[in-house]
Amino acid sequence: MKKIILMKPAEKFLNKQQDQVARRVLLAIYHLPKGQVAKMQGEDNLFRLRVADVRVLQMCACCRCARVV
Repeated sequence: MKKIILMKPAEKFLNKQQDQVARRVLLAIYHLPKGQVAKMQGEDNLFRLRVADVRVLQMCACCRCARVV
């Protein structure tokens, strides 16, 4: 089971976006690990997900959770 933690700045960002953009981002997070996922340089367990012009940061692969910053 996936655990998705939506941090307060990320929540505020998504609330300011158009419904279609926010929906695309949330669907991409829910369907991890599909999508344009790349390992962060210089980090062991941190990844980023790109959805159009939005980048979701700090996804931890070791504990199967996504922390949206």
